[in-house]
Amino acid sequence: MLLTGHDLLSTTRAADATDLLGNLVGDRKAISVTIGSFAQGVSGKLETGDVVSAIVYSQKGGLTFTPPELQYLMVITSTTNQGVDKADVTDGSQPVTVTLLVNQAQAELLVQYEQTASMHFALAYRGDAGTVQRYLDEQAAYFTKKDGE
Repeated sequence: MLLTGHDLLSTTRAADATDLLGNLVGDRKAISVTIGSFAQGVSGKLETGDVVSAIVYSQKGGLTFTPPELQYLMVITSTTNQGVDKADVTDGSQPVTVTLLVNQAQAELLVQYEQTASMHFALAYRGDAGTVQRYLDEQAAYFTKKDGE
């Protein structure tokens, strides 16, 4: 399945992690960030195709916020410290990273926040691929609007 532009999903299901990683096109990138604690990664429940929001806590100002650039991100996979994707775990190991489908600006923000703040990933949606795509389109519209200003 070749993924083009914002057409990242079929209309019936989310692509699997291998499809997503093997077909990054345009400005799409995959980036992994650390899940700092069990609670920060929705208690190990994240799955391929989920839509999450990154909620950032900055100790510097004591602020908690969801950056508009990180409102809706698609989970490619979550991975244990042994490098095993959650979908392939057989021993009860919990994920320590989440790999997200992002653009360059989102990747840079995630790296910045991983180094300077604490992030929780909140599940925004899990379900049919058409609805997932609408969330991703809404996120993409933020960048289109921002670039048009």
